[in-house]
Amino acid sequence: LLQEIYKMRFVVEDILNSTIDTGKVKWNSDGEYLDRQFKLLREDFLKPLRKDLKFLLEGKKQFDNLIKYENVSVISRSVENKIIHKIAFNNIKDRIQYWLNSRLTLGSLIFLIDSYNNITFGYVAERIADDLQAGLIGIELLGNEYISSNTAYDMYEYTVYYEAYKHTLDNLSQLKTVPFRDIIIDGSTNINDSHLFKQLKLDLSPMKYNHFKREPNLLELSEVYSSIMKKDKSVSSNECIEDVNDACFWENIETYDESQKDAIKKALKIELSLIQGPPGTGKSFIGSKIVDLILKNQSILNKKLETPILVICYTNTALDQFLENMLQITDDIVRIGGRSKSSKLENHNLSNLRNYIRENQMRNQKLYEQEKEVLSKLFSTKGDVNKIHLRESLPKNLLNEYSSLISQLKKIRTNEEVSICRNADILGLTVTGAAKNRALLDILKPSIVIVEEAGEILESHLIASLPASCKHLVMIGDHLQLRPTMASYELLQSQPNCDMSLFERLVMGGVEFVRLNTQHRMDPRIAELITPTYPGLINHHSVLNRAPIPGLNRNVTFLNHDMAEESNLGNRSKSNLYEANMIIGFAELLL
Repeated sequence: LLQEIYKMRFVVEDILNSTIDTGKVKWNSDGEYLDRQFKLLREDFLKPLRKDLKFLLEGKKQFDNLIKYENVSVISRSVENKIIHKIAFNNIKDRIQYWLNSRLTLGSLIFLIDSYNNITFGYVAERIADDLQAGLIGIELLGNEYISSNTAYDMYEYTVYYEAYKHTLDNLSQLKTVPFRDIIIDGSTNINDSHLFKQLKLDLSPMKYNHFKREPNLLELSEVYSSIMKKDKSVSSNECIEDVNDACFWENIETYDESQKDAIKKALKIELSLIQGPPGTGKSFIGSKIVDLILKNQSILNKKLETPILVICYTNTALDQFLENMLQITDDIVRIGGRSKSSKLENHNLSNLRNYIRENQMRNQKLYEQEKEVLSKLFSTKGDVNKIHLRESLPKNLLNEYSSLISQLKKIRTNEEVSICRNADILGLTVTGAAKNRALLDILKPSIVIVEEAGEILESHLIASLPASCKHLVMIGDHLQLRPTMASYELLQSQPNCDMSLFERLVMGGVEFVRLNTQHRMDPRIAELITPTYPGLINHHSVLNRAPIPGLNRNVTFLNHDMAEESNLGNRSKSNLYEANMIIGFAELLL
């Protein structure tokens, strides 16, 4: 990716072969499949940038995906875990907009351009609260480039999120094959029985008792750590030992509809299961119940389940909701990623758990000594870097030494994180977080993976996030709702279906799936609107004969208006003030 970004300073050309068939079900080799995924994703990131960069060099002022910050300057260079160049906004309007609109998030791609059209690329690597108000941002340059402290630059932010693509493309470039290659690459529709649950009788008591009704224990950080690190976690599982194939048992389970029971049975019996859930049919609930059943059978599965269940979601919000629900089942949850909004999961965050063992001197002694040695060398290297004036470029040998030490430090800290995560029951990440933490997952080797919102995740993103150790995969989503988001509309036009998720491709390719068919959310008159998309959708008895809402004479209202939408400054999304005020007025009426 970095090499292609550099090319754009000199060459404006399409990288992708326009004849690529994105709708293929099978490929000639693993390499061909992975190459397709890599090139499509790389082009999705680069195509809008290449177009806007061409406009910029032609002197145009309007861009689709760039935000301009005029007259910025480089005021310092410092070395911590990254080589940070501090950028100052000299334009007060840009400073205010940057602070108020939460632009330039960590991991965003930027480039600086001087009066001679020399372009230097970097990404946002540091956002300190005090710096934000002062109009300062820390960037790390991509490659050993030189930027002058005496030069006024214009800085441009690329609104397509760099970090989400970077880690995914890095992973794709290193993969040799993928889990379930006979299905994903060869196009087979035959799903094997799961080796984890094959010929096993399981404790199916969670099907009889709703464990999700209890309030979760909100533990202190020390209690979460102690619970996760317990040596003996064996739980007696003999409440309700049944054969998963016993039809009589499932007939007596009356709290689930037939499609829900079918989805749960398939998720336990076969190595790759697809569960489609129309709106309101309980996709997340079924996913949670599957995890509940697996955890209930830890002692039966014994050595087959020595690593955490990996839960991957598309969004942070969905991941928070899923893990919060699972707190009713287990305290041994680790959530990776810094964008959680859940206070209930704060003490389960890997970063906080890692800081806890450091502050309380509970670290692995061997890793501690290794880190101490690397930090000592790094301190010396930092001193050498900081002696070099900002106006001078850094020597290549010094940069290589620094990069090597940073890599060693990352490896040590990853091993420390593994020691925490290995004993957890559930490990939760977004798909971007899974790609970013691929090294950790490769060491942990989780065998069971649950993917939520699978219909919204691009195939390339999911493939780059699935650990090679995955032996049992459950994908839950709905390919008839939102498709994955693409950055390049032009690529989508030229390559139809390149925005297809793996979930949708497998369903459309004939792989067996279960559709949940009973909705528990909407009044039947609202549900009628989606029945053409979901033939056979059943209304649960709980949504029938609901009392009318006071003050309203109908359940569905369409309001047509001609008030134009607005583009938010520096944001690709649209807003409509008229509609917002209408909704506020309607809410006030109801209140």
